Amino acid sequence: MSGMASTLRASLIEAAKSALNAADYERHMAAHPVASQAAALALLRAHGHLKSSGWFRSFVTRRPVDASGRPLPWFTYGAIDFLTPRLQPNWRVFEYGSGHSTLWWARHVREVIAAEHHGAWAERIGAQAPANATVVHRPLSEGTTYPDAPLAAGGTFDVIVIDGRERVWCAERCLPALSATGVLIWDNSERERYVPGLEALAAAGFRRVDFDGMGPINTYGWRTSVLYRDDNVLGL
Repeated sequence: MSGMASTLRASLIEAAKSALNAADYERHMAAHPVASQAAALALLRAHGHLKSSGWFRSFVTRRPVDASGRPLPWFTYGAIDFLTPRLQPNWRVFEYGSGHSTLWWARHVREVIAAEHHGAWAERIGAQAPANATVVHRPLSEGTTYPDAPLAAGGTFDVIVIDGRERVWCAERCLPALSATGVLIWDNSERERYVPGLEALAAAGFRRVDFDGMGPINTYGWRTSVLYRDDNVLGL
């Protein structure tokens, strides 16, 4: 059966190449929709951006990882591609919420601190974290402890990631911990319930770049936004 599947897959790839290279590929796809869709999927798995970005691997493993299995933040690929070449090794980063992003930041910056409301998850990520990453458990039931976590950490941060619970509240409380040149990264910023927080940041002088599209694991697109002021660490 595996030999037949391999032969079928190879045939589908060749059919897709032939169809895409032919002048009448649209007519071919219309005439053979099932075969064309299967061939297109096979091509994407073999050669497309979804393969090179690691999306197929992340979808199967249910973890945000790249094609080599290394941790990625659960942002859109556009945001990841924008941020990666601009990362600086001397940065301090704070995250509301923890996960593979914590491990990703730790690989690139001097220090990352993440506040996590879920105790078991905080313990799990903390056990994987290198020496320059700290995961602190801050239950939501403790009132202002969670949104005030970056202030409690001391000092200021070059990046604050808003990707946990109570995001509007966190956006309001975290600004004193953001450096004068610091930026905010707000994931899932397309959600209507976050509009008040984003509007408050705009009123406070933050401009915004949105990165819409797919990211690891999910089969649908969403939005990751970068919010910045003049003379910021990203050079925007």
